[in-house]
Amino acid sequence: MKKSKLPKTFIILIIIINFLFFSFLQSQSIIDAFLIGNNTTILRGTQQDGLITPRDLDFHKDANRQNELWVINEGGTPYGNNTQYIETVCIPQNSNVTFTIYDSYGDGICCSSGNGSYDVNVCGVTVTSGGNFGSQESTSFNVSTCDDACAENEVEVIISILTDNYGGETSWDIVDDDNSTVYGMHADAGGSTVTYYNAGQDNQWAEYRKDSFSGHFMHTASAIAMSENGTFANTLDCQDANNNTNGYFTGCTLWDSDTTIYARINQNGPLLGSHIDMIHQSPYSEGIASA
Repeated sequence: MKKSKLPKTFIILIIIINFLFFSFLQSQSIIDAFLIGNNTTILRGTQQDGLITPRDLDFHKDANRQNELWVINEGGTPYGNNTQYIETVCIPQNSNVTFTIYDSYGDGICCSSGNGSYDVNVCGVTVTSGGNFGSQESTSFNVSTCDDACAENEVEVIISILTDNYGGETSWDIVDDDNSTVYGMHADAGGSTVTYYNAGQDNQWAEYRKDSFSGHFMHTASAIAMSENGTFANTLDCQDANNNTNGYFTGCTLWDSDTTIYARINQNGPLLGSHIDMIHQSPYSEGIASA
């Protein structure tokens, strides 16, 4: 009795299918590689990257941007009303940085709803101060060198803030002008994003962004999903994005992932930041996906 043999063409077809299948898997993103056990890369994020209460992540879907990993932060614990806060940040000597203070309502911290103010001091010198602004105010400076409470080769930056009647609307950050490192921040209820470029590779770098109207459109941000058309959306894990006890004005928000648009245009109004649209009447949303 002769043993049955598979036709050579069938065997060749099986080999080709297996080759194409594994080639497809290997061409996918870092997350896909992790799921099939190919753990060849490691990505670690830090607060200096801008990570604070991260809730979700997703890779960009564009074929030319698949090594971009987007992480969404929920947002921080808000300041109290009419309260003095003094916070310190240690920054490498001679760094060029930008301090930005935000007000999610858009009326600053003085003088329409109280008499708030802020002051940033470096080496005994006030580098910026104020309170009467709109959605945000930024000042760039060099931290120079001096002896203070920080470690060697670092300089202490002292941020003093007196909040107005709505302290929860106030937040700030200090970001390196040369490499986008976030040295310090106090986040408001609005979320933010950290994008890792060349994620998991030796030349990986991160960029932190926060839209000036994220206090509403990323209020308690809980999930993020990138789509194939260059947009992304986030959900909000709250009842009302305007902090109204009896309201339900909240829902998923759509954004453009174009880095010349997202968190760059309309930051001082009147079009309420860089968001595209928002779905209302969708409270306590905790997940989203792009189909």
